[in-house]
Amino acid sequence: MLLGLFRRLQQSGRQPLVIPYPNSRAGNYSTPTSRPDLSPLISRQEAKAARVLAKYHANGGDERDPLVIFELAQIKHAIRFEAEINQGTSYISLFKTPGNRKRMRLIIALALFSQWSGNGLVSYYINLVLEGVGIKNTETKATINGGLQIFNYITATGASLLVDWAGRRKLFITSNAGMFVTFGAWTITNALYINFGNTAAAKATIPLIFIFYFFYDMAYTPMVVAYTLEILPYRIRAKGFAVMNLTTMLTAAFNQFINPVAIDAIGWWYYLVYCGWLVVELAFIVAFIVETRGRTLEETSALFDGEQPSQDLVVMGGEAATMTMESRSVVDLDRSSISQTRQKEKTESYEMRVRPRLSDIPEYDSPPRAS
Repeated sequence: MLLGLFRRLQQSGRQPLVIPYPNSRAGNYSTPTSRPDLSPLISRQEAKAARVLAKYHANGGDERDPLVIFELAQIKHAIRFEAEINQGTSYISLFKTPGNRKRMRLIIALALFSQWSGNGLVSYYINLVLEGVGIKNTETKATINGGLQIFNYITATGASLLVDWAGRRKLFITSNAGMFVTFGAWTITNALYINFGNTAAAKATIPLIFIFYFFYDMAYTPMVVAYTLEILPYRIRAKGFAVMNLTTMLTAAFNQFINPVAIDAIGWWYYLVYCGWLVVELAFIVAFIVETRGRTLEETSALFDGEQPSQDLVVMGGEAATMTMESRSVVDLDRSSISQTRQKEKTESYEMRVRPRLSDIPEYDSPPRAS
């Protein structure tokens, strides 16, 4: 590809292709090699985690607070437990247990809903949608499209700040209900314009598109990836996330290749298909979406796997926290005694340095020697 560009581009166009090469080579040589001993890195990460927990969960940011010690020990036990069973993990493991099947049902469904809620019509073929309501001017289309992208960004950013306040389940239900109502109205205005030439209905379609995306951005833009990672345990998180991405790409391919053919073939009637599908989405969300607000990852796992694993983590975390607190007390005592010893040594050393020699004192006469 670069060779073809070099043959066709003028000298001024070749420079941006040449400049990054020496920079990348210099970066390769300056990058330090990875060390096989990861224990210092693990210690630093553990210390960093302790500081974060102390900052948000302890009074005064004390890293030795019992709650901080307990939470850190619980996290370490959970990671160790996951690592022990991670060796036998495969993609089959995603569907082996009832808890994992519940997770994958939600993850695959959310991936489908994120692309098949009617948003694909505007995301990929807004030109056809706008022409369907009589908007032919290219500048007008570009203005609407650009304004929609800015609106999506602002709405999604604002919605992301409400996730912990409103909760995941409430946002998903509100989002799907709003999309169903708005898309239904959008379908009606489209049909009125095409069948009866109602220009008022055509004009109403534009704000309806923005309102539809307001409800879509409320949940699906900020939460699909975050919710997926939140409900997946460590041992299957990477594989479950890969399945989510694969599902998203497959449904996006459907949008790209099927939607334009269907719109050309049946016009606004194709919108009725999405209206029916949005009913299915809303029913699924109401029936199966799990609220995870205010829960740790370990507590979230208990919602899918049952309470016993969560109780085991609490017990293990409590035992580890007790051991950690005892060991820290011993360490603190040792540090205290060492500190006192060092302080005493410093004091004695200082006294020895400032203590004058007897021979330097004028009033001092050496005692007579015995004859």
